[in-house]
Amino acid sequence: IRSFEVKRYSTLESLPDVEKTGYTFKCWTYDDFELNGGTRLDKTAELTTESVNLYANYVANNYKVTYHIQYWDELTEQYQYKTYTPPRNTYPETYAYGTKIDSLPDGRDKFGDLLPDFSNRLGYHFVGWTTKVMSEDDPELGNYLYYAGQEYAITIPSDIDFYAFFAKNTY
Repeated sequence: IRSFEVKRYSTLESLPDVEKTGYTFKCWTYDDFELNGGTRLDKTAELTTESVNLYANYVANNYKVTYHIQYWDELTEQYQYKTYTPPRNTYPETYAYGTKIDSLPDGRDKFGDLLPDFSNRLGYHFVGWTTKVMSEDDPELGNYLYYAGQEYAITIPSDIDFYAFFAKNTY
């Protein structure tokens, strides 16, 4: 909670916007929420009361979530990444800050079968998603790996890239 001193009978034109991670400042109001019928502050009106409570109103920012999947490029003879687009009715392209992806894509179709991009890596199986390109032997893998079907909270104020992660099969 911040307080500001302003002389009586002056205006609040110099009242600053305040920052909040993951949100965009919308306006000041006299009531708790402008969206619920609150009264928006008129910064040019004279302050005639000794004290006034003001509330900062914010709108959550939306961040784009992109899924990448590795494939073998015959021309370069190297693994490359392409964008995987999960069903948009289940996985929207953007998410508001502070919300969550209820269940990360599991690479399966509506019948429960693995999609070709998730099943054609000989000797590997799809595990989940990482938030950066990583190898199976990377000691930090546990900090960046999110399993298929796992919930993911949007708590980073930026666009998010997920990379399909495959682990070696053990026999």
